[in-house]
Amino acid sequence: MRIFLVLSLFFMSCNVFSQIFYFNNTEITLTKTTDQSPVHWYIEVFSNLQEDSVLRWKSEFVNIPTEWNINLDCQSISFLTVNDNDSADFTLMAAPLFSQKLIIGATLNDVPGNGSVFFDIYDPNNPDIKERIAFNFIITQGATNSIEDPFLPSIISYNKGILTNVSSIDLMCQVYDAQGREVVVTKQFDEEINLSKLIGQVVYIILVDSKGEIYAINLKL
Repeated sequence: MRIFLVLSLFFMSCNVFSQIFYFNNTEITLTKTTDQSPVHWYIEVFSNLQEDSVLRWKSEFVNIPTEWNINLDCQSISFLTVNDNDSADFTLMAAPLFSQKLIIGATLNDVPGNGSVFFDIYDPNNPDIKERIAFNFIITQGATNSIEDPFLPSIISYNKGILTNVSSIDLMCQVYDAQGREVVVTKQFDEEINLSKLIGQVVYIILVDSKGEIYAINLKL
């Protein structure tokens, strides 16, 4: 009996310490209209190791319209098109500057629908230990067929002084006031930039994405 107990504890400890990653949450729901395409959101992934490691994802689609284009950005590598039952490896960073995100993207092509994209995440060397994350979509038909904003590109949004990167695209952002003075410079625009001190002013924003495309925007805050 004592030997059985010792062996059980040993195997339980092996399973605990073999888990090299974890999530704070494993499911999100995106409630949007087709006018808000492309839609993005993320789940954060964390490492239990002191050095970078390799993880693998495997996808499963449930009721995802064939007209949608699904992509996944792991922040160490981007997958521009993800299909049902796809699989690929990515690097889990041990100590990233910001928490590493698995960012789902869906170009809706003006097609509403309710569905889910699941990803099984696991160590390729230990595939029996898996974590499943879920991105649920509730997409209704928008008022128009247009997904273009005449003032802001779809990769960013602005609300009450906060400029937000809503895409999975690496951006550099420069903000100038009406006098041409540079008031914000960031080499990595991952999440939000606080412009609340400039509310009421007109600013000139230059965005440069990871492919070198430049967006120039005049914005009244």
